[in-house]
Amino acid sequence: MAMDILQEMNITEASDVFITLGRDAPDSIHIHFFILNFIIWSEYTDAVDMHFYCPHGNSRDGSVYAIARFKNGPTFITFHCVDLHFDYILKHLNETKIIDWNEDIIFEAIHEKFTPILRIIIAEKKLKIVNEDVVHQVWLNYHKRKEMLVLVPDPLYIAPMRKREFKFIKQNWEYYSSELEPVINTTLENNCVIGLYHRSNDSLMGWAVEQHFGGIGMLYVLEEYRNQGYGATIIQAMCHRMIDRQIDPYAFIHINNSRSLALFEKVGFKKINLAHWVHTIKSR
Repeated sequence: MAMDILQEMNITEASDVFITLGRDAPDSIHIHFFILNFIIWSEYTDAVDMHFYCPHGNSRDGSVYAIARFKNGPTFITFHCVDLHFDYILKHLNETKIIDWNEDIIFEAIHEKFTPILRIIIAEKKLKIVNEDVVHQVWLNYHKRKEMLVLVPDPLYIAPMRKREFKFIKQNWEYYSSELEPVINTTLENNCVIGLYHRSNDSLMGWAVEQHFGGIGMLYVLEEYRNQGYGATIIQAMCHRMIDRQIDPYAFIHINNSRSLALFEKVGFKKINLAHWVHTIKSR
């Protein structure tokens, strides 16, 4: 039996893959931290099964593919090619057997430069697009990280959110759906989730979550506390926690969410890419 064009890499080879992806940093950080986050999760939960691949098992090739399957949830696929070999990527996706094209698939954070390839694959595999979102990828560069201070005004404080409060995240996240429930639950249980609180009664004022792909997400400030700079405070606090763990602070922000984009830019983030989230199912 012929070997698949894409060969699975093991955890011990991840550092070599990350070095290769680093040739295209910061453009490649989304797949770097996607893989890293799921490797860390594998020690704590069996709620998701993640595998990552390189052509012919060559970590220096420059093309990396990652697939994460959630139990009772969707399958996420993301990929990146350092050297922009479009025909090469198309060949990989057409020939590989590692992808079950009958699955409910979310192609996650596919950079706009790769979307023509994705659309060819969607047509050839007879997939139907259920939903597509376009987002800005924003990143905090090294200089801005050194300048950043976390200024939490008295009498407020930042702390890990209490599990009993996770329901508020689900109630207020605009992208919540029952299909994503396994993804959200696993993320909240295993990643950094911080809240902004008032010391007088420990009341929750806002929060942010380290997403399953390693970026900042689900940022929210309760309506009665808005327009007071608290969103920036929460972002800064999350950045410091990520930097302490050697994670590049970055986020994906919907192109129509100008308010959130302006807030991240005020803190020091810069736009580096447009990316697409494409949800597909098999055409019947």
